Amino acid sequence: MPGVVGAVESAAKTSLQTVFDRLLRPLEQGFQGHREQLVSSEAGWALGRLHHGIFAPEPQLQSGSRQQVLFHGELYNEAELRAWLEERGTKAPPGVGPVVAALYR
Repeated sequence: MPGVVGAVESAAKTSLQTVFDRLLRPLEQGFQGHREQLVSSEAGWALGRLHHGIFAPEPQLQSGSRQQVLFHGELYNEAELRAWLEERGTKAPPGVGPVVAALYR
């Protein structure tokens, strides 16, 4: 089943990756789709999604970025927003999520 999953590291002795995998496992049962994830053990968080690749199929999570966006749907004016960002000196990587993150910044 498509979904978004996130985890924040706590005082538990279980690794963040292990906790994250446990959260995603029930959603993955019988799911035929794509998995995207980013685990930042040093920052203490994990974020990911399961999706069919229809809406926003490009990777959205950006390693090394302080802001992360998972966007499910269509952004009808993505080209206009990219052009607006580029006019201001910002080039967002492919995908809707990076455009929304760049706009937020």
